[in-house]
Amino acid sequence: MKKRFLSIVLPVIIGIIYIVLCCLNLNSSIWFDEAFSHYLVRGSYGEIVGMTAMDVHPPLFYFALKIWSLIFGTGVPAMRFMSIFFGLIAIIFAFQLLKRHFSLKTSTIATAFMALSPMFVRYGQEMRMYTMVFAIVMVATYILDIAIARVDNKKSAKWLWVVYAILLAAGMYTHYFCALAWIAHVVFILYHFKGVKNIWKNKSLRISLILTYVGAVIMYAPWLPIVLKQSGDVQGGFWIPETTTTVIMDTVTRALVYCLSEDTGPRTTLAIALATAFISYFTVKNWQKFKSHLPALIAMIVAIPPLMLLILSLPPLAPVFIERYIAYSTIFLWLFLGLVVAKAWENKAAKTAKITKKIKAKLPAFIASALLIGIAISGISHVTTRTPDGFVKYTMEPMEQLSAEGEPILVPYDWNFYDTVAYSTDKHPVYFYEGWSDYQWGSLEPIRNIRYNVFDSLDEFLKDHDSFWVFLNVDDKLPETITSLEEFKNFEPAHSVSDQHHVAYEFKRKV
Repeated sequence: MKKRFLSIVLPVIIGIIYIVLCCLNLNSSIWFDEAFSHYLVRGSYGEIVGMTAMDVHPPLFYFALKIWSLIFGTGVPAMRFMSIFFGLIAIIFAFQLLKRHFSLKTSTIATAFMALSPMFVRYGQEMRMYTMVFAIVMVATYILDIAIARVDNKKSAKWLWVVYAILLAAGMYTHYFCALAWIAHVVFILYHFKGVKNIWKNKSLRISLILTYVGAVIMYAPWLPIVLKQSGDVQGGFWIPETTTTVIMDTVTRALVYCLSEDTGPRTTLAIALATAFISYFTVKNWQKFKSHLPALIAMIVAIPPLMLLILSLPPLAPVFIERYIAYSTIFLWLFLGLVVAKAWENKAAKTAKITKKIKAKLPAFIASALLIGIAISGISHVTTRTPDGFVKYTMEPMEQLSAEGEPILVPYDWNFYDTVAYSTDKHPVYFYEGWSDYQWGSLEPIRNIRYNVFDSLDEFLKDHDSFWVFLNVDDKLPETITSLEEFKNFEPAHSVSDQHHVAYEFKRKV
């Protein structure tokens, strides 16, 4: 009874800690990728499919975000909370997966370390698909683990393989590089059953695997033409840097302490080096003691996706290496680290030893735990205090304080419009004139198609209002499309607000 109670309470406590950590920076200014998500869900489901086909990501995340927004509203913190929700799902299933193989203590320690992953906290604060991908991969890993255990029980395993196939397709409909996690699963299946030959001999397993992967491909087939079209857009996209040694080093330091390698101080570098040494030692020492295939499965999800992404980025191919695309591998890394540390604390010989010998036996595990906790705290601190990717909120807030209720805000640049319209309300609506953009990028097409707060006559807009604001980048001038209008001569400057990135000017009709 006590064990069952703790099995419920402990993951809840870990989940609460995760929520608190994510909420430390949940209300920072929105940035373009998030703003694109925010704007896109204002369209219909059909429009979402059409717009994502022109972009570089599939539609399932946007479907989920639209449903979430209908329930909880379109406020930025509220919509970001969906990422926390999927993080909580991942925590629950990670705990249950570990509990199938290890003690309650080990499961708790490993899951807690996973929840402290700086990358996990970082993307729990963002209105993007990365924690949803992680949740799908975690649930699929859990289902796969049960299906493998029941492989000889046809009735019991059948529906598990069906669910697993659905999750495979769902992952691909959420993010394309989820495929690398599924490849890690396949490699593990081959490893666990000792090759294709043994799998082929097992009729039940052979049929289950064939039907599972064929079924997943059939479910995903409608989107395959879009994938082929978008693959060229993703490879070497303007947001993807060359895959250099610095990029690889930055990926490692971001995974551990969420900062660039050049910003990692000597103390943190030393802590990472020592923690690596201790974890490597405990991994080698205790590998056989795990008596479970789960550490190998987790290790493959940690290692195979980044290695494959690196290979896919080598010449003559164009680079596709972005650490957030495989954020799930980083979070699984923290789960693996927690599992190794938890196992290090299990020292049966130390139970009957004298106090001094107990301390000596437990000291390496204590040092490793302290180092990892210190690294996690440092990383979460970097996540919480990081320079934001977007800044519009810091000009929007003082502008709204000076604005009369209903006073509109004009944003002449489509990139800024995505960010600012996320803060549009009935009291302070944000608008965009269609003639201000040539829509060169597929990610800007929602402005043309969904047309939320988009109008087509600037002259009529000025005639309909006695005052308005214009929101600009700090180095930009007022667009000539406004200043050249005869109607604009009836307005005069009133207020202005600015920060180091943006400036906004208020204009009022002359009396």
